[in-house]
Amino acid sequence: MKANEDLFSETRLLNEVASVGAYDFQGAKEILYLSPMKNILYVNKRVKGGDGSGSDWTNAIVELADALLWAYANREKGLWTKDNPLQIWVASGVYNPLYSPEHGKDFTATPGDMRDRAFLLVKNVQLFGGFPASGSPGMEDRVLKAKGGSGSILSGDYDGNDSAIGKGRYLQLTNRTNNAFHVVIAAGDMGERSLLDGFTITGGGSENKGTFIRINSESFSRSCGGGIYNVLTAGSVTFRNLEIIDNMASSSSSYAYGGGVYNENKGTGATRWFNNTVKSNTVSCSSLAAATFGGGVYNQNSAESTMLWKENVIENNIAVSTSLAYGGGVYNVNEGSMLWTDNIIGFNTATSVAMSYGGGYSIATPV
Repeated sequence: MKANEDLFSETRLLNEVASVGAYDFQGAKEILYLSPMKNILYVNKRVKGGDGSGSDWTNAIVELADALLWAYANREKGLWTKDNPLQIWVASGVYNPLYSPEHGKDFTATPGDMRDRAFLLVKNVQLFGGFPASGSPGMEDRVLKAKGGSGSILSGDYDGNDSAIGKGRYLQLTNRTNNAFHVVIAAGDMGERSLLDGFTITGGGSENKGTFIRINSESFSRSCGGGIYNVLTAGSVTFRNLEIIDNMASSSSSYAYGGGVYNENKGTGATRWFNNTVKSNTVSCSSLAAATFGGGVYNQNSAESTMLWKENVIENNIAVSTSLAYGGGVYNVNEGSMLWTDNIIGFNTATSVAMSYGGGYSIATPV
């Protein structure tokens, strides 16, 4: 390997100087070199100086979007495995999604609809938030809320002008016309060790968008899953220590599902939710021919799949519709194994000018 080549003998330059990282990512506007140390990449929005390689806190990557972009580009190169997953440690700060994971868009920063940009989770990659933004903190130094969330904020609010007024049946989320449709997306086979741990997820959601995009061969509706949109076909993914707050999903022409979370297991995989707060999210529909499901959470679990919800708080969410509204807090469609243990569901609302069902919890078993 020559000084101006990476581990795969490809030429690499950074501002016309050979980079020192072992692996390059060249999909962004400028050439980036990232160098995990002991399979850890470091991200800090407030870092000053450094080389941006992500090798330690001094040289942290500024944007989480770039770290995930590099991980996606290198996911099939054997740099990490289910037994030795890649970790991304994220310091406190506000991080916005910068690229669109839509099929055929090649993670462009300027997709046809700028609101399609999202953080796409990567197979066998683990994200940890809550690290202080100064010093050299370790895992034991993370600052997490008692019931999920931290100062590491993943936000779809690009303009920084979101408004959340009231709570429960009076909750109104406004100024969302430029927000990302979904803040976090997981799509397809996630391996055995995918993890999102210790983040606040906010500011996601559509306003009257019922159209679809494709990601990893799966279809994603812009009127679903404002905070987290998970469609799992194989493997497992764990969501832990999260605060999912002030997200929305809405449509004026079609059904809308999962204001805070849209969670679907389609294959033989498992999705696990531990110690999260899902709070003050909304799902709404103004079509007389459609309905809303799951202001906080929408779950759909196939016959061979597993979902586990343990020690979560789901509160002050709302499902509202001019036609039918189901599950202000949670709406479940389950054919497989779904286990709920020690969760708190309270102060949620389903409201409609026609009929509404299950302010806190509504369930349907497919025939």
